[in-house]
Amino acid sequence: MPACPACNEEVLEIDVRCPKCGAVNGATGAHRMLGQLMLGVYELVDVLGQGGMSVVFKGRHKMTDQEVALKILPPELAAHSQVKSRFLDEAKALAALDHPNIVHLYNFGQENGFFVLAMQYVQGATWERMILEAKRLDWKVSCRLAIDVLKALEYAHDRGIVHRDMKPSNVLVRAHDMSATVMDFGIAKMAQSTKLTATGQTMGTVRYMSPEQVRGQEVDLRTDIYSLGATLYESLVGDTPFDGSTHFEIMTKHLSDIPQRPSTLGVELPQGVEDALMRSLAKKIDDRFSTAREYRKILESVMRSEDVALVDTQKLNRDMLRDLSPTTKETTPPPVAPKGRVATAAPGLADELEPGLTGT
Repeated sequence: MPACPACNEEVLEIDVRCPKCGAVNGATGAHRMLGQLMLGVYELVDVLGQGGMSVVFKGRHKMTDQEVALKILPPELAAHSQVKSRFLDEAKALAALDHPNIVHLYNFGQENGFFVLAMQYVQGATWERMILEAKRLDWKVSCRLAIDVLKALEYAHDRGIVHRDMKPSNVLVRAHDMSATVMDFGIAKMAQSTKLTATGQTMGTVRYMSPEQVRGQEVDLRTDIYSLGATLYESLVGDTPFDGSTHFEIMTKHLSDIPQRPSTLGVELPQGVEDALMRSLAKKIDDRFSTAREYRKILESVMRSEDVALVDTQKLNRDMLRDLSPTTKETTPPPVAPKGRVATAAPGLADELEPGLTGT
């Protein structure tokens, strides 16, 4: 595990800043952009995360002082039609969605060759960060987060949008009410669009990819159900359903291996939750839940039968977030995986480092 250059404290590869001293991890040209104005009204005040395709800044509206997250695609990448299409598709997807569990789009435009997405700035930590810090999460907390994500997916699916890249780094847990917010619709598939969905093209992140994504086949909403299942599994167990030293090895396991039931790994959880989880991870698409609503209703039913109140999970979540380092207020950029992990399998497109956007 790498160390902070300032205080020598261990840091994760996903950290933009040291969780102890707040020092920037590594030299970056993005920090030289601080102070610039984007779209005429947003001043860049901090770097939240960066990756192969874009940089996400914390921005402040120069007149209203509203804090936003600004996802910026630089001109040299905007020149590539496929990368530009992905960025534009994310803007279109977010523009079509207005839900409390989906990050809000405020503005979109160009500035001196840069493409800029101005989005909601959410204070909290990513689901990934919570798993990394706690090793694994209590089933009540995990299910509460999954229920929120399923509400977001249900809303998106009803509007013909499939996320296609569900993973814990794309879910923010808000500090003030412990609810989950889904972000990064960068490779979302819109029902009326054929962009970036050609047969044979593999999109997504290998550890959370559905079998049909591995095969490069057309996907529908049940792909998101599988990927959320892999996310929930990681939250409960502390690791994804399948591991391996190469993309190919992990992808092959998605096609052929049956994941171990969490209860056989020492995880305590209701059988109803485990049965629902295993169903969401079914190899055959028709064996999974047919809708996000169906999946959500099962989890909610188990929560009720176990007499778990919302306030209970909120308290558990607050305790976890309080234990996280101070820089969870500038939450982490996900897709660079922890040491020993393989992060992506998307050919020709870097698996973008999508930060944990933060703010109020």
